[in-house]
Amino acid sequence: MTEEAAIILELRKENAQLRAENALLRQKIDLLVKRIFGSSSEVLSPDQLELLLGGNEAGPPWEKATPP
Repeated sequence: MTEEAAIILELRKENAQLRAENALLRQKIDLLVKRIFGSSSEVLSPDQLELLLGGNEAGPPWEKATPP
């Protein structure tokens, strides 16, 4: 094998490694973007829904207070 062929083979191996690393990093970025901006970031908790829908039948705390 000539020196040029060895260099070309080494560059092809390095290129394949860099492409694999690039693909992995892109997947990680996509996952982070989905976590930050995805629809799951806007999910309401059951506590928020209870407040919104008036699940507390006794009324809000300020209505329970007796005047001084």
